[in-house]
Amino acid sequence: VANGNLQVIDRVLLQPDVTVSLYEKLSMDQTLSTFVGLIDNAGLNETFLNMTGDPVTLFCPTNDAFDAQGLNLSALTPSEISDLILYHGVPTNLETKDLRRSDQLPTLGGEGSLSVQVSGVFSTINGIARVNPSRSDQFAANGLYHVVSAVLDPQTANNPPPPTTTAPAAADVMPPTSGPTGPPVVSTPPPSLGRAAAGSVQTSTGWRINPLVAGVGVVLFWLFN
Repeated sequence: VANGNLQVIDRVLLQPDVTVSLYEKLSMDQTLSTFVGLIDNAGLNETFLNMTGDPVTLFCPTNDAFDAQGLNLSALTPSEISDLILYHGVPTNLETKDLRRSDQLPTLGGEGSLSVQVSGVFSTINGIARVNPSRSDQFAANGLYHVVSAVLDPQTANNPPPPTTTAPAAADVMPPTSGPTGPPVVSTPPPSLGRAAAGSVQTSTGWRINPLVAGVGVVLFWLFN
């Protein structure tokens, strides 16, 4: 337009709610109740209630994400739960636009890191947890959170999956440089050729002629001619 520019966006912009803490804002979302319950069990609620410390960013799996991965949360110790929660956090404010410029993110627990993959308008954490575009950039007084589609496992943080191997193509397989090993193969003449009579000799044409038969033939030829 004559007096500026217009940008088309995919959602309504709302004033960030910066009057409540991350913990309080998370507690308002019933789809994140499993994650909030783990924060309580790990004794980290005060950490995310604190509005005077450095800001943090959390990647919060939904209740459905926990159910889909079939995790036995009751078997985890408080220390393991704490590691799990802190692995879902980054010690700084990271909005969606910042994720698109990131590759590796340090975690709140200091162990391992989070990798970011970007495809079109979507950002994915560790290759499995997609950031929900309609539920990202949820601001609070001491940071923000993004809702993600899967639970991030700190146990695999420093153990990338081994590279997959495939069988070599037929064209890539080199033929043996020497003949086959084992006993020599003895070929036998086809049945139609039969077996040469005893005492036969081989001529240059390959035929086998018995000397006795040859001699009789010569005598008969001389008598009748």
